[in-house]
Amino acid sequence: MALRTQQMRSMKLMNMHLCNGWDCVDNMWPYLKPCYTIPEALTHFEVAESRGYPNSYVHFFVDDYRFERIWAQPENYLRVIKRYKGAIAPDFSTYTDMPYPMQMWNVYRSRAIAHYWQQQGIDVVPLIQFSDESSYGWIFDGLPKRSVLATSSVGVYRNPKYRDSFARGMEVACKLLEPRDIIWYGHMVDIDANGARIHHFKNDNDERMRKARKIKQSQCRD
Repeated sequence: MALRTQQMRSMKLMNMHLCNGWDCVDNMWPYLKPCYTIPEALTHFEVAESRGYPNSYVHFFVDDYRFERIWAQPENYLRVIKRYKGAIAPDFSTYTDMPYPMQMWNVYRSRAIAHYWQQQGIDVVPLIQFSDESSYGWIFDGLPKRSVLATSSVGVYRNPKYRDSFARGMEVACKLLEPRDIIWYGHMVDIDANGARIHHFKNDNDERMRKARKIKQSQCRD
């Protein structure tokens, strides 16, 4: 009995209760159901905790540390997500200079949380994410075809090398997954979207920071 209890605690710690092997493609990536809804607005997760537009979808296109708590305590944040129309799958980072096991772990975490939310009746927009070209062989597994999908160009737009790499990855994803629509957060990058309709959302985090700087500058002048 004690051994069983310890095992259950370990499984809970790794969030193995969020999905099991039956919910995964080739016993690896949690499978996500397609989404057919176009969000009319997006709400930053940190804003969503206290206020926000209820008809919007919660997004996680910010630094990982700002939403790591949804993995540490997934049940505790269900009530936050359920206040809204839906959510975009969490964007845990897959930087090209991260060791591959860490990249794969972050993709798994994103899919596991998104799968869990779908099981709880939340409308979730699956996320297109990738690192370098060597990730293309596995990183799109488990994502639905002909669905509404989301992506973010935050952090890549200003660097031509990263911007070109991002464009290549998006074109591969569009060919493989044939999305109906793409929810695009951040600066637009020129790509062949394979017929998908792109719905652009500005980086609201930049906007909030600009407003905060203006307020600070105004206070300093006063």
